[in-house]
Amino acid sequence: MNSTDLNSTEIWAPYSQVFSTLSYQDLWITISAAILQLILLAALIRRETWTSPLESRTKKKILSYTNILLVVMVLSNLFLTVFNQLYGNASDPIHTVVYCAFLTFYTGLLEFLMMLYGYRRGLPVIQLLLPSIPPFLIVFLILFGILQISLLIFTTLLVISNYTTLLTSSTDLFNSAVNAQLMAVNASMLIFDVLVIGVYAMYLQRISGSSNNVEKLVILSRYGIASCVVLEIWQLSIVLYNIWTNAALPECSLTTYTILLRFYDLSPLVYLFLQLAMKWSLMRDDERTAQEKINRVVKAKAMATSESSGSERKSYLTASDCRPSGTIR
Repeated sequence: MNSTDLNSTEIWAPYSQVFSTLSYQDLWITISAAILQLILLAALIRRETWTSPLESRTKKKILSYTNILLVVMVLSNLFLTVFNQLYGNASDPIHTVVYCAFLTFYTGLLEFLMMLYGYRRGLPVIQLLLPSIPPFLIVFLILFGILQISLLIFTTLLVISNYTTLLTSSTDLFNSAVNAQLMAVNASMLIFDVLVIGVYAMYLQRISGSSNNVEKLVILSRYGIASCVVLEIWQLSIVLYNIWTNAALPECSLTTYTILLRFYDLSPLVYLFLQLAMKWSLMRDDERTAQEKINRVVKAKAMATSESSGSERKSYLTASDCRPSGTIR
């Protein structure tokens, strides 16, 4: 090791220590948050399937598409954090390759599920404003999934090439392919999020100051915009992390690096809590709508009963007036 390498190692030492400490802390934060998220989701599912008004409850399913996506996203983020910790501490080549493969897999899975979830949630608003767009978005999602699979393959090959002479000559090729695909993933998520934010903003602008709005779509739009902003912050932190950590010398202060790692590790948790909050708001809106419907039915029945009773009394009085007059002996 020459003096340059030694100086570089010494300079990076505080950053490595911060990375190790924060990764361990964020691992337990993620585990705790994931347990809390699953408990909250179970409580929401129980409420909407068992304790909601009858007319709303009969249409709900425990294993709905949305609920399954939420559970898988929570678990994917949990496994991502676990394998990130294992990969960072791995020294054995085989373990390094395996942990890196799982880390890449769960990262790609989480990103794909986030995009799919955003599409599913935003579909009502998209169909309202841009009805011709959904088929193209489906194709976009399929291509994004293929891109994630390709990234998984090339990332695994890149790590393997660092430990075997058979693929050493292809290391630069794998590295270029991984970097290009990472850029494509980030660009794809940016394009999708900008599109979704634009659609939500258009809807909110259209119904601004108008009483003719659908509360459910307003909820979807507001939470959708917030979710996309969080996702873009997460993607930005990933890009900056990859750029700064691949440099020969640190390009940011230790404080900036610490903040960056927090955003990198914890942004998905913020996103998932937003989805749970949106589910709660949508459920409350469903309950309110169902209760209003029940109240209207009860009121209509009461009015019908009142009118029927009034008609019967009127008929009785009319019949009494037609009786012959006279004294009763």
